Order: sequence, then structure tokens, then C-alpha cells
Amino acid sequence: MRTLKKDLRVAGLTMIIVGMLSATAVVGAQKPRKSPQGAKRYDLYIKQGQKTFLLPQTGLTFKSALVLGSDQSGLYGIPSPPKTTLDLKPIEIVLFDPETAGATVRLTKLAHIATAPAHSFDLQATKIGPAIFPQVYHVKYDASLPINLWCVETDIPLQITPMAGKPGWFRAVPDQQLEAGVFAITLARVDGPRIYAGDRHFYPFVLASAPEPLNPPAKKPAAPHPTPPCP
Repeated sequence: MRTLKKDLRVAGLTMIIVGMLSATAVVGAQKPRKSPQGAKRYDLYIKQGQKTFLLPQTGLTFKSALVLGSDQSGLYGIPSPPKTTLDLKPIEIVLFDPETAGATVRLTKLAHIATAPAHSFDLQATKIGPAIFPQVYHVKYDASLPINLWCVETDIPLQITPMAGKPGWFRAVPDQQLEAGVFAITLARVDGPRIYAGDRHFYPFVLASAPEPLNPPAKKPAAPHPTPPCP
């Protein structure tokens, strides 16, 4: 009899322990995963002639404009121009990317967006008309929504080639001459109104002409012409 009771106690403890382990496994499985693009970091370089610059990675801000259920549509961007400034010269992007062979790298030009109409963030397959738009999104169809971010304006095509003698390294060169402005290198699409998809990062920089010196050196007066000798 005592043996039977002992066996029942052991079986009961075993079931409790198994139940606790199963519950722990379920809780662990429910933890949200980090965005793969946000967790992955690349070393990106820009070469200008003999100079090489390592670009710092910057986290993007997401400005939510419309909410429908669990989806938020809005824009990714940065609140102010980047601090990294390069001379207005031809650039060459150098990156180590053995997984995609540079297929995901994108060069984009940024523009400041102060406001945007509410209807531009309606990303449903069937667009909501002006009449019922306020009932669905609780904002007027043509309402001017504040954004105040530097966002992707255009993509600039790149010519990507492997670097000789350096496995996994690739060179990306713009196929057009760049003008002064704010740019960013991205490894995932962050352009245009889109559904929030977690943290995103990119590598922004400014191309600018060299500033004029504050106090330019005074020009030396021209030397007087020597008096010609008498004939």
C-alpha cells in the first residue's frame, strides 16, 4: 500500500514538472522575434579616390499616418539630415555581402516631407472613397498629415561587380553623376507609404560642395610694372 502511494506521488510530481516545462516552452515560443533586417548589420564603405569612409548605421523613424486593425501605414525616415558629409565627388560603394552578392543594396536620394494627404496612405487593394474615408480612418480624405521626416524620394541605379581577389566583397557604382543632396544606402525597401514592418536601418550621408573659407586670404597687390630703360 505504501509502495502504491509512493508511486502515485512520484507520478504526480513528474506530471507537474512536465507541465511546467511545457508551459515554459510555450511562453518562450510566443516571444516576438527581432526583424532580420534590423538585427543584421553590414559594414559599408564609400571610396572617393584614395579616401575610404566607413558609413555609420542609423535607425529609422516610422511616422504612422493611418491605422486599420493591426496595420499601420506611414513613412520611414530620419528627422534631420545625417551628420556624415562627403565631398561632391564620384563615389564607389564597397560592401561585404557573400549571401546576396550585392543584390539587396540600394542607393536612394532623400527629400524632406513636411506633410502628406491622408488618402496617400490608404494601401488597401480597394481604395476607400472620400465619402466613407472618415468613417474608416477617422480622418478626412484630403487631411494634411504632419510627417517632418527625410524620406526616400528616388532610387539611383547601381552597377554592381565583384572585387577581384576579394571573395564576398562587391563594388557598387552609380550609373549617373550625383548632384549635391542627402542620400542613403539601404538593404531593404523603405520607400513610399508602406505598412509598418518593424525596425529598419540604413546608411545616410550628405554630398556637398566644399564650403568657402570664412575669411578668404586677401589678394596681394600686383607688382608695379618696371620703368623701361631709356633708349
